[in-house]
Amino acid sequence: MENVAEWYAGFTPEGYNEWARVVNFTEPYHIIDTVAKPESEGGLSLPKTARVLDIGSGTGIIGQALQQSGFNDLHALDVSTNFLDAVRERGFYCEHHNFFLGRGTDQ
Repeated sequence: MENVAEWYAGFTPEGYNEWARVVNFTEPYHIIDTVAKPESEGGLSLPKTARVLDIGSGTGIIGQALQQSGFNDLHALDVSTNFLDAVRERGFYCEHHNFFLGRGTDQ
């Protein structure tokens, strides 16, 4: 876990967003589409009242988009306290949890 936490600790939220832009990291947008789209369009068809846990919430890209789509019961989980502090200020999530799910880069 330390390796993963250390890697993310090397980023500011702004720096991470810039890195994601440069490497064309688009996975969050596919997740947003899956959660927000109706089943008839290949989505999950979740009700807007669904509780959503954003695992690896990062800088809040998914939380912001889901909130704009009408979801309000959003919860953030991330290994980076810097990122959690940043999204806490932005107000997309009801709760913020500092936790690492996984085995780390050394496994």
